[in-house]
Order: sequence, then C-alpha cells, then structure tokens
Amino acid sequence: MRALVFALCRPNIRLIQIKSILVPKGGTMKKLALLVLVFVPMILSSCKPVKQPVGQPVIVYQTSYSANDSIESQIFSKDPITGATVKLTSDPKGAYLRAVSRDGQKILFELGSENGFWVINTNGTGLAKITEAKQFFASSVPYGHPSADWSWDGKKFALVEYGLMCLYKADGSGEKCLSLKAKDFLPYCENCERLFANGGENYGDYIPTPAFPSSLQWSPDGKTIAFSSEEGVVYLFNVGGKQVTLRIIEKFARSPSWSPDGKKIAFYGWANEENQSSPQNPFGSDTLFVVKSTDLSTIATFKVEPNLDRPEWSPDGKKIVTSLMAKDSAGEMTVYNAEIHVFDLTGSAQVVVSRRKMKESDIFPTWSFDGKKIAFVRYISESYPMIITNTQICLFDFPSKTVRVLEDYSDFAEIRGLEWSLK
Repeated sequence: MRALVFALCRPNIRLIQIKSILVPKGGTMKKLALLVLVFVPMILSSCKPVKQPVGQPVIVYQTSYSANDSIESQIFSKDPITGATVKLTSDPKGAYLRAVSRDGQKILFELGSENGFWVINTNGTGLAKITEAKQFFASSVPYGHPSADWSWDGKKFALVEYGLMCLYKADGSGEKCLSLKAKDFLPYCENCERLFANGGENYGDYIPTPAFPSSLQWSPDGKTIAFSSEEGVVYLFNVGGKQVTLRIIEKFARSPSWSPDGKKIAFYGWANEENQSSPQNPFGSDTLFVVKSTDLSTIATFKVEPNLDRPEWSPDGKKIVTSLMAKDSAGEMTVYNAEIHVFDLTGSAQVVVSRRKMKESDIFPTWSFDGKKIAFVRYISESYPMIITNTQICLFDFPSKTVRVLEDYSDFAEIRGLEWSLK
C-alpha cells in the first residue's frame, strides 16, 4: 500500500508501473477492479495538492490612521508588478477591512457611515451590502468591530463577537447565530474541566471575545472555527454537526492558525505554565507550538522571542512565517525592532528579511499564493524612543532574496489586514 500511495502521488509515474503495483500476486481481475474502485479515490484525495487561485495577484490592505490625518481610513489594492494602486472604498467615515476570501475574489468589510457588512470584488466591482449588523455587535473587541473569516471554499463567512457567533452564506443569507454562554458549553466541551470549574460560576456569563479581529480562523474542512481570547485560551468550536461542541487549548495560547490540509494547528503559548504571567514578555509567549488538529498532541515546538502576529502557513503547508521582536541598540527586546522569521517542521528557522538599520520594524507578513513571496509592513524610525517617520508596504522575493518597496507613506500610517488577493 505504501508503494501504491507513492506511485499515485507522483505526477510523473507511468500507468504501467501503477498497474504492476496494483495486481496482487496470483490475483484476479475482479480483485484488481475492487482494489482500484475502493482505495484509489481515497488515496488520490489525500495526496491532492493545494489548489492555487488563478489570476493576477494583488495585495489588499486598509490604512486606518496617520499622524497628520493626511491618510484616509479606506481599503486599497496594490499590484506588486506594476505598482498601480486602486482605491476600493470611498466612505466619508472610513471603511474597515474584515476578511479576504481565500480564493482571492471577495472582500468583507464595514463602512463607517452605515451599519452592516459589505462585500466587494477585489477588482472594485460588485459592491453589495449583504447583512445588517447585529445590535449585539456593539463590540468590546479592539477597534470596536467583530472578528470575521471566510470558509476556505468561499461559500460562507463567520462573525464572532463577545457572546455571539453568526454564520452566513456568501451572499449574507442563511443566517445562523449561536449564543456563546459559557454554561451552555460545559456539557459539550471535551477538556474544559479546569476552565469551567465550579460549573462555570467563576468564568463569567460568556466565552471571552477574540483577542483581536485577526485571531478568528475557519478550518479548511469548514467544520471548526477557532479563535483565541485575551485570557490566553484557544477555542475550537465544531460547527459541522447538529450540536456545536467545543475543545480548548490552554498554555496561555493565542493566535491559532490551521495548516492548509487541516491536519495541524500552529499557535503561540508558554512551554512552562509558571511563565504565563511573566512581566518580561507582555507581548505573548515563548514557544510556537504545532499540534495535531485531531487530538491536539504536539508535533513540533520552536523557541521564539516575543511575537506580534499570527503564525501563517505557507500554501504548501511546509513552512510558517511570523514576525518576532529583535534586540535594539541597547540589547533589549522592543516592539520597535521586529524581524520576519520562517520556520519549517524539520526544526530549522531563519530570518528571511534583514533590516537595513536598527530602527525598523517588519510586521504582518503574509504569503503569496505561490509561496514565493512575502508581503509585509515596515515601520521606520529616525529617532528613539520610536517616532515613526515612514510606513512602507514591502515585498520579499524568495528566489532573489530581495526586498522591494511597493508603497511608501512619509508618515505613520497604521496598516491593517494585509492580504493577498486577485484582480
């Protein structure tokens, strides 16, 4: 069977070789036919490569703040080849990027002047309001907005706010909302004994809100929604059955990220529980964990410095990119000195983007669809303590090991939601 898997997963294998492997010694044609009909489809589905979106890649992002108010809070797309910028929204009170579908086709966002959620195609067409905002989404999450994510097939999206989770079809129809009362999940949680001690009486009314809007992620098979809370717990809601069930990851865990095949979850946490409240690391954790999504057993761990971003898997599922703090000129870790790191499951790690000078911070890395490029935001300071003088959107190219500046704001412009899309 191992030989069969090897043969079927190799694109250059000859059909006659597969036939010779399939035929059992002394077997009959009936046995061969049965073997082919039963096992081959299963094997082919398991070794199917990740489907890559087709089209011209662009980078979608939101500018949300500038020091001198010269930059609007709007959503833009940037062509990494031509450098052309397209302004996708023009709301007088700003627009707020929530999620870009993984096929690169649709952007989910909010407008400052009108309640509700909107979608627009990444080429600027097809603007449509798809659902009204829930009154419950009055928001205690950072920036006053709920977390959102598209399902991997682009057919659904999820909104999660303190106390409420809502699922929708891509056009906004088929709304299904779920109250996140902590006590309601106690009978349906596999490993919540310590978290829900005393029947949940000490836990509060609702499961805490996602720590950041970007902390929400839908699993590739569409059955599980994960997010992390400010309390340092990752929640895994199985929404694929009749009864929504729950699993949790503690270790002061945060920022869950699914591998493209759905078999692994990466997240930040503490290797030693005694360090969870360490004042020396207020920005996160000391370990990047990779666990099996089935039983949450550990596959790999990586010692990391304080971190700012959610770990993001490469399209082939072999690497993870993130931004980690680096030492400043005084030898101290600060948020103002961050570098882009790439980890692979063999245990190796590398700094893939070298900063030109000490007072630079490279954050929010995101893979291109082909895994050959990483877009990121670079903040540049000319003085210390940190006073940002330039904000750049940059592109790192793996084959050439070079960094190219795609956009340069001569100001502090807060960039959010940096994502690859298609025009």
